[in-house]
Amino acid sequence: MNVGELKKVKNRVIGNPDAKRQLAAQPGFIPTLVDYLSYPDLRIEAAHILSSISYGDHDALTSLLRSGSLRALLFAISNPTDTPTIRAFARALRSLAMAVAEVVGPSRWGLGIESPDVDEAVPTLDYLFHIDSLDVFLPLLVEQATSIYIAELLAFSIRSQEHRKAVTEWMPLAERMAHITSRRGWEKSTETVSNGGWVVRNLVSLLTSSSKDHKLQEAVLLALAALAQDNSLVARVLFYQDTLPFVLDLCKARNLNVQLAACLNATRIIRATPVSRTNPSPSCYECDTATREAAALSIINIINRLIIDDHTPQNKNKACFILYFLINDDAQLSHLAFERASLTKLSELLQSISPPPEQNDSPDLDSDEPESISALREAALTTIASIALFDNEIRRALTDDLHLLPLISASLASQHVGVKYGACQCVRSLSRSVAVLRTTVVDSGLGMKVFELFKRESEDRRVVGAAVKSVCNIVCEFSPLSPIYLEQGLMPRLVQLIASPDPSLRLNALWAVKNLVRKSSTETKKDVMHQLGWARLKELLRDPDEAIVEQALNTLRNLAENEEGIRMVFKEMGTKDLLDLLVGFLCQPGTTGVPSSPSSSTIPIPSPSSFVNSSASSSSPSAHPTPPPPLSISTSLSSQSTPSHDILLQTSFTLANLSNGPPPCQSSIISHPSLLPALRQTLADGNTEVRRPIVGMLFELAKSDSRWRREMISGGLMGTLKGLVGGKHGHGGHGPGVTIPTPGSPTMSSAGLGLSVSPTGTSGGGGVGTGSAGVGPGAVAAAAAAVSLSAGGRSPSWHAVPGHGHHSHGLNLSHAHSFGGRSLSHSTSSSGLGLALSNSGGSTPGVVGSGSGSGSGHGHSSSSTTHFTHPHPSIHAHSLSHSLSHSSLVHAHHAHSTTPHMHTHTMPIQTQVISEDDRDVIDRARQTLDWLEHGDVYGSGSVGVGS
Repeated sequence: MNVGELKKVKNRVIGNPDAKRQLAAQPGFIPTLVDYLSYPDLRIEAAHILSSISYGDHDALTSLLRSGSLRALLFAISNPTDTPTIRAFARALRSLAMAVAEVVGPSRWGLGIESPDVDEAVPTLDYLFHIDSLDVFLPLLVEQATSIYIAELLAFSIRSQEHRKAVTEWMPLAERMAHITSRRGWEKSTETVSNGGWVVRNLVSLLTSSSKDHKLQEAVLLALAALAQDNSLVARVLFYQDTLPFVLDLCKARNLNVQLAACLNATRIIRATPVSRTNPSPSCYECDTATREAAALSIINIINRLIIDDHTPQNKNKACFILYFLINDDAQLSHLAFERASLTKLSELLQSISPPPEQNDSPDLDSDEPESISALREAALTTIASIALFDNEIRRALTDDLHLLPLISASLASQHVGVKYGACQCVRSLSRSVAVLRTTVVDSGLGMKVFELFKRESEDRRVVGAAVKSVCNIVCEFSPLSPIYLEQGLMPRLVQLIASPDPSLRLNALWAVKNLVRKSSTETKKDVMHQLGWARLKELLRDPDEAIVEQALNTLRNLAENEEGIRMVFKEMGTKDLLDLLVGFLCQPGTTGVPSSPSSSTIPIPSPSSFVNSSASSSSPSAHPTPPPPLSISTSLSSQSTPSHDILLQTSFTLANLSNGPPPCQSSIISHPSLLPALRQTLADGNTEVRRPIVGMLFELAKSDSRWRREMISGGLMGTLKGLVGGKHGHGGHGPGVTIPTPGSPTMSSAGLGLSVSPTGTSGGGGVGTGSAGVGPGAVAAAAAAVSLSAGGRSPSWHAVPGHGHHSHGLNLSHAHSFGGRSLSHSTSSSGLGLALSNSGGSTPGVVGSGSGSGSGHGHSSSSTTHFTHPHPSIHAHSLSHSLSHSSLVHAHHAHSTTPHMHTHTMPIQTQVISEDDRDVIDRARQTLDWLEHGDVYGSGSVGVGS
């Protein structure tokens, strides 16, 4: 073929899916076209045709994938040529990458269409983001002729965290080689480097220099949004290098596409930047709540206007989903959107595009509806569901004020998959309220309609998944629909979904089983387990998916919520197999009950000179640390509760419930050869929520029988409990005592109520926990409490020196920042309890001790020396102090006692107080010690472990 013939083909296929399909079906046409990429006189036209064929037709795209067109384009780009040719190649690569990414998914807006070609498309997209491919096309980002195409490629093709990470860490080959050359000999074997930031740096530069090129601005904003999505490293850089204020200004741009892209960009930055919800002075790379709310409020106000203004359905669809991305699974931002009347505006939008109420029962309700309108209904329903997810006030507004139930009910019968999905999510949100579930959901028929979708085997798996989440809530013990569901085939369908290959369906189906057996009758428990099968439950407890294991443990915990259930669990599971399994979970690596260690990454991204605020730094030792404008910034990724922690937590609750069983069951527990060492390890390494049920279990066993007390004493638990009560060092790991909850650590919540509703983005516990711990003899707090937080994951050293102790008079609150091995400390002193906090180093949660320490505590004015608790008067923790005190000196006096003493180690967190849960654990541990030491003398008025 010559150039003229190729131009005719190009003109024929542009905007013509049928022509594309016909050409793709012609034997040998696509491979020939790919070969033309190497012909100097034909390659530009061949690239234009490949770019056009990539859009719109799955058969044509499949032919392109099988012909190796992506590799051919990358090879063509790697050979230097003239600017028009490179521009054509870059455009074709962008089009092909976007088409492949849309097949792989997930969709950028809404559910999208699941393609049958995923298996062939995934390897192609992975190859595009391999470092060798990135070396070919990413340098084109800084070329004026191709920058917009590469930015669009990144914006529309990055769909996974692996690809996001690869682009974030990429550096040009010359920089990588220089980095590797500068290493020492034993380090040169490393193939990749963990720093980077070249792409983000150049995207920011393009954004600030392209004020008149709206298309380039839009592409760059979307590319930065794609990189910042769920990427705290990039988000923090954009947040603190003054890029976010610039983006927020662009949210008010006159160009609508730029406005939407900026709103999406700002949303991704806000949601990915860690938030300090408890500390008034967050660390350098944490966002305080007020700043976050102000930025979110700006976006919400803009989106509200876009929803009600006269825009195309496609643009309103994007606006709705941007609001959804901003508030999804965030109670604070959801309520903020409600306060700004977003729910009212979405309701008006939904009513304006929905069929009349009299047509709601028609089986062809929206069969002739344009795809854009159906997609907009999906967006509105999904966003409404997200706003109403957490708050009963919002749910009441949804049902009583806005009267949206008829529209939600009609949407459950829609022909559009996304509309049904959004309606199911609305039912899920409504059913989280007990009052709404018992009345509105039942009376309106929503409960039975969603159950029909749940049972329909031909239904789209994503709709079934949303319906299962609704069922999770509706089968709780207070629901009048639970017995009706059981009669109409609930369990067979749940068992079928548990056996599904889809991980999400398996998890949510098991979640529903867990809620179903909670506080149910023994007959219901037996019937459910007869259909599920005890053998299947054992398999689920050994499943490689930790989220499945957690829910299986939670199911076991709920089955064992009363004495009949405990007997049934021991009988059906087998005593030895059951306890071996639970002990194994306590001992498995990684289940320490403490969040995973933070990982550090370095990303060199200088802020543009126009954004650097050189006056932001302060030499004052008490000044809030301000992020500098360096060439590289080192940040610590926020730690989250790992699935292993959740498994450990559910194991602890299950053992606590089992300990309420009859004496034979208690005997089996206490006599298990590996249990007591495992419990000691858990108490030493676990956090407060894990320790709480374990300490409650030990208390229940200690007060039940003198034989169990002797077993516990011989098993060494007295020493561990004394360490917990007095702050003494138990065994290694993250330290004894009670962990102070810190930003990013698991929530230290009460274990009294274990009711769970459907998951809101992270897996959580349900079922029944331990009862509240009472306060008995020995629960009086020490006159001075020393709080030390360990650095780098190591626990502080604790020493007991007989005959010496110090009680501080006055409150001495101090936290220190480390500079060159010395601590710069800020302290506040007043009369009351002597409390010393010091920090330097890592960010691992540490230890709370309740015993008094020896040494002197001083609170002076600025530039004084602060002495923390220490094991000997000659050993001091020195720090330069900036102090605010009610009294100029906090002094101490000696008391003769046998008291644990400690070295104070330091780390950078904010001053915090001991939580109520921490005190409960210490008090219950103290009560258990009293039982172990005094036996039946201490027994009246004690509170047992609740079920």
